[in-house]
Amino acid sequence: MDSTNSIPDRPPRRRAKRGFTLVELLIALSLLGLALSLILGPMIYLIRSNYALGNMAFLTNQSRLGVEQLGMDLRSAVDITSANSAGISITVEDPDGVQDTIIYAYNADSGVLSRKVGAGDTISLVRDLEWMSFNFFDSDDTATTKLIDVKKVEVDMALSISRLDLTNEYEYRSARFVMRNRPAG
Repeated sequence: MDSTNSIPDRPPRRRAKRGFTLVELLIALSLLGLALSLILGPMIYLIRSNYALGNMAFLTNQSRLGVEQLGMDLRSAVDITSANSAGISITVEDPDGVQDTIIYAYNADSGVLSRKVGAGDTISLVRDLEWMSFNFFDSDDTATTKLIDVKKVEVDMALSISRLDLTNEYEYRSARFVMRNRPAG
């Protein structure tokens, strides 16, 4: 007789599968969502701020370049043909004594300040203008509307641009440009 106990064969022990329970998974996802919201908030703010800075740099540069060109022309002007709050027409003279007419005009409908030299093409100097005005002064810094008395010109403008639901506005007032080649009235 055999003295060994006969034990029925047991299936081999299976290792317990390791994994996450539903509760652990929900907690992990909640923490991940919280971390993402903490990171994305400042990221969105930084992106919007970057666009706002870009808009302001664009507006500042555009107005500066346009007013610099106007200033160079005004300082070399020998006469004013016409002037009002929306534009000015000046006569400039080159070193050889050749005169040319330069017209600066603000179009309120398109929001553009343009420049035209003689019979040449009209060039847009400043875009995105909300409003603009030319102001005229005599040699004593008194505001004037008489062409004969105009010795200094000042420009005021407001620019506005919208990108990514951001609207940036920039107001600019130039220095008074002295028309040094034009005799005082």
